[in-house]
Amino acid sequence: MSRSDGRVLLVRKKATESFMQPGGKIEIGEHPQDALRRELSEELGSISIRAR
Repeated sequence: MSRSDGRVLLVRKKATESFMQPGGKIEIGEHPQDALRRELSEELGSISIRAR
C-alpha cells in the first residue's frame, strides 16, 4: 500500500526487527476488497478503511 506522496505502510514482523508490507491471501470466494479489509484488520487491529 502506498500513498500518492510515495509513503508506504509497513508492519513489524513478530519476534523480529524486520518490517514488511501487511498482507495475506484471498480466501476462496472472497472479494479482493473484502480480503484487503480483513487482512489489514488482522495485521493492524480493529480499523476502518475504505478500499478503492
